[in-house]
Amino acid sequence: MHVEQQACPSCHSTEVTNLLVGQNEHPESIYVRCAKCEELIAWGNLNGFFPQGETLERYLKSRAGSESDSGRQWLSGFQAQRKLALATYQEALEQLGSGEQSTHGEST
Repeated sequence: MHVEQQACPSCHSTEVTNLLVGQNEHPESIYVRCAKCEELIAWGNLNGFFPQGETLERYLKSRAGSESDSGRQWLSGFQAQRKLALATYQEALEQLGSGEQSTHGEST
């Protein structure tokens, strides 16, 4: 078993806020941000969870047993997943700022 408390890479606080984002065409996303400085700490979805600034090595370990033809495909998948996560995170922050959020168990 691996247990790790997430800490903010900027201010080292362990006080965090979780943002859960549901989209019809994607698994529910989870964003962990620092409650003090609001820096994005980690992101993931029901298919995997990755600290922000994560290395390709940890991404590859999380995909152990998956098939892929080349390192370029692994890198491309990692970069695409990170890009989508960051775009969705920004969209979620905008929605939170506009007050368009829902409580747990409700959809917007």
